[in-house]
Amino acid sequence: MNELKLPLVRCLQELNFSFNDFLTNQSDRIVFQKYGLFLEEIFGVGTGDYSLYIYGPYNPSLARVGYEIAADFREYDREARIAIRLSENAIRILREIREIFSNNNVADRDLLEIYATYFYLVRRKGYIEGSEQVIEKLELIKGKMPRYQEIIPRIVPIHQQISRYLSTPAN
Repeated sequence: MNELKLPLVRCLQELNFSFNDFLTNQSDRIVFQKYGLFLEEIFGVGTGDYSLYIYGPYNPSLARVGYEIAADFREYDREARIAIRLSENAIRILREIREIFSNNNVADRDLLEIYATYFYLVRRKGYIEGSEQVIEKLELIKGKMPRYQEIIPRIVPIHQQISRYLSTPAN
């Protein structure tokens, strides 16, 4: 299982994600799930099947992996830095993703949640990027979030940015 955990931890390090409060902070677990989806699609760091849940795409297998890492995160953190060497291209991509989804270097959970839901609908459920149908479905699922109206105009441009990496070999 380290073949998944160590690359996952190493990528998350570049995203400034920390497992310090993972066990007690639901927001950290939600951010972890969203980043996990992106890492699977961009880098092939496979975590299994996702489904839509109240906070967007959710993967129970990834959740278990997250709890296992959190139980011994200092060791995983140290081991990932030693064992996993990321290419300059991978580091560049991860830093750009971090910049897109962070506010003062802290993950913007609402933006991640809304965008990850859009990403899931387009990448996993076959909705057409930017189509009226995908926006309507997104509004149905996430439209009640307090910041939805503020965030929704950013979704398609963010997807265009992220999509550049989906066909680019990142390793």
